[in-house]
Amino acid sequence: MTNLETLKKMATEYNDRLDTFWAEAKLPEVWLDDGYDHFALKAYSREDYEDIIEQFKPVTEFIAEVDLDDRQIATAKLLGHFALNMTLSFSDWMSIDHIEIMLAREDEQGDKPVRFDHSELFKSHGLIPVMKVLEAKGLRPFNPPEFNRSHMWVSIVFGEENDEVKFTDKRLSEIIQDDIRTGRAKIL
Repeated sequence: MTNLETLKKMATEYNDRLDTFWAEAKLPEVWLDDGYDHFALKAYSREDYEDIIEQFKPVTEFIAEVDLDDRQIATAKLLGHFALNMTLSFSDWMSIDHIEIMLAREDEQGDKPVRFDHSELFKSHGLIPVMKVLEAKGLRPFNPPEFNRSHMWVSIVFGEENDEVKFTDKRLSEIIQDDIRTGRAKIL
C-alpha cells in the first residue's frame, strides 16, 4: 500500500531531480511562473491504482475517471492549499489542485511500485516556443509533439530515474471538466 506520506516523499525527490535538471539545462525560469499544472502518479497494478484513489478521496473535491488509450486515468481535484500541504508539501510557492492517477497499460503492468511519473507545465503561448528553446539547448523531446483527443504536449525525459516533465497546451482542469460534461469521465 502506498500512503500519502510515501507519495509526498516521492514528490519531493522528483522535485529535487527536476530542479537539478532545470538548472543544468539552463531552462528559462519564467516557464515556472505559472507553476505546475498537475502531477501524475503511475500504478502498475489495479490494486495499487484503486488504493491511491482511496488515499486521495478524503482530501479531494472529486475524483473522475476516464478510459483513454486502453487504460484508466483518474483525476483528483484537491481541496485547496490545505489539502496540498497535507498531502504533498511539494513547494511553498505554488498551488497544485489536480493530481493525475494513471493505471499502466496492460503490457506494462506487474509488480513494480507506484511511481511519480511526471509533472506538466501549462504553456499559454503554445508549444512552438517551448520546442524552439528545447531545440536550441540541444534537448530532444520524446516523440514531439504528442497528442490525444483533448490536448497536445511535449515531453522531456531526464536523469537516471527516467523522470519526465511535460509542457502542455491545455490545463488538466479544463480537460476533466470537458470529459465530465460530455460523459467521457465518471465521478468515482
